[in-house]
Amino acid sequence: MGLAPSPDGVFIGQIYNAENGKSYEISLWRETRDLKVKGCLLSVLCSTQTWSQTVDALPGQLVGMTGDFNGPKPDAEWTRPVAKPPSSAKIVKVVK
Repeated sequence: MGLAPSPDGVFIGQIYNAENGKSYEISLWRETRDLKVKGCLLSVLCSTQTWSQTVDALPGQLVGMTGDFNGPKPDAEWTRPVAKPPSSAKIVKVVK
């Protein structure tokens, strides 16, 4: 899962929709002020959405990216450092 950049500037990969339990192949790219997202199921059923950047935000609306001055603040669970196990800890795989 995840996206990786291709040489032509398109991000390609797979995403998971937790609402329906399905995975989709997607391509994601920018065109001027728009973000294009093309999703495919079984590589034949495809649809493209265009997400446009807003330039007419009302006072109080968030206009930045997560973590930016004008954007939403990330949830605390995503900003905490990940605890590392002690160096003496052993990782054990449990097989059922």
